[in-house]
Amino acid sequence: MNAYLASEEAEAAIRSRVADGLRRLGPDGRLRQALAMSAAMKRLAMQGLRERNPDWDADQLAVGWIALVHGKELADRYAAWLKERKREHA
Repeated sequence: MNAYLASEEAEAAIRSRVADGLRRLGPDGRLRQALAMSAAMKRLAMQGLRERNPDWDADQLAVGWIALVHGKELADRYAAWLKERKREHA
């Protein structure tokens, strides 16, 4: 057996075990897992933004997060909204 076939068989076995595990979790368990993984990824991304931009305040981090996840256009709109909100409350 060549290495490629062995690799395909191993990958198929892993996929099967993951699918079985997900089935055993049930819908509620799968949702909890998805939410936990999403929160963990957001924490990691925010940590990376903070490390790369230690001088950013909370608003700048929020704009950076939006740019990372949703794109520059939405981040720019949010930044403009924040600026206007600060001006109104000053």
